[in-house]
Amino acid sequence: MLALTQFTGFNARRRTSGIVRGRGIAGITLGLAGAGDRHRVGAGSTAMTLGLAATGTVRTVVHGAGTAGITLGLAGAGTMHRVGAGTAGITLGLAGAGRLNPWVDCVAYWPLEEASGNRVDATGRGNDLVPFTSYVYQTPGKVGYGVNLAPPGSLRLNSTSDVQPNAPFSACGWMIPLSPGAPPYSVIVKGVTMDGSDSADEWGVWGDPFTETLTFWTRGSGGVSSVNVSVADLDTTWVFWAAVCTGSELILSINGGTPYSVSCDTPVAGDETLYFASPTGGYESFADETGIFAKALSGGEIAELYNGGAGVTYNP
Repeated sequence: MLALTQFTGFNARRRTSGIVRGRGIAGITLGLAGAGDRHRVGAGSTAMTLGLAATGTVRTVVHGAGTAGITLGLAGAGTMHRVGAGTAGITLGLAGAGRLNPWVDCVAYWPLEEASGNRVDATGRGNDLVPFTSYVYQTPGKVGYGVNLAPPGSLRLNSTSDVQPNAPFSACGWMIPLSPGAPPYSVIVKGVTMDGSDSADEWGVWGDPFTETLTFWTRGSGGVSSVNVSVADLDTTWVFWAAVCTGSELILSINGGTPYSVSCDTPVAGDETLYFASPTGGYESFADETGIFAKALSGGEIAELYNGGAGVTYNP
């Protein structure tokens, strides 16, 4: 079944109606108007949606779970175009003021709001963090509450395919590494050491409040590669970090700023445990709103997650 619906606006005030396609249909929807309205494709459908607005805004275009779609938006001021979970799609937005959707390919996300017990994966994929010891406390976070990992406290996630370092991958979050003991101070690590010094290590992000340096490292066939960024007031201020591995390059951006990069070998995927704080639980840090993505986050997506310094929580 093929359906073609066309609305043509004859003046700047003419609007298209909302076009909704139900389950199990294939359709092409074309909207031409002075001000375009929302086009929605239902679950189980295949569709192409095209919105052209001469003076108005192309509204949100949504493809539901299980769909395949192509979405094109052209407008003077476009809003977010989104392809839902489990979809295959191509999304193109050309606009004077568009927004990106960074949540596509987010495979684990921890808001870290809980007062105790497991910290739930907001994506619904079941990658919940389990306290390694009882020294894991709730603390005021960057967005709502966060977690205080006091020595020897840490959180851990037994390895799953979702958090394997199969490039490209990215991780990001808010943190404050504190300063008791000796550096380095791990924020998040997949392996058995904090700095990649063991052959079983895979990747990690750690901060040193004494030198005010944040490091993102991965271990590949040629050894450890790392990128380092200086961060003022690292042990007193919430810092947003975004770590990206393309497979041949490591990129680290702090507070949505200039990304720093180094070349790297392709990371070696293993089955080591993912830890918040450290594998030994010997170092203290605060963490909040942390996620892992099965893609290389773009500069625009990092900016969306940083949100001008206000941060965001999971909202696909």
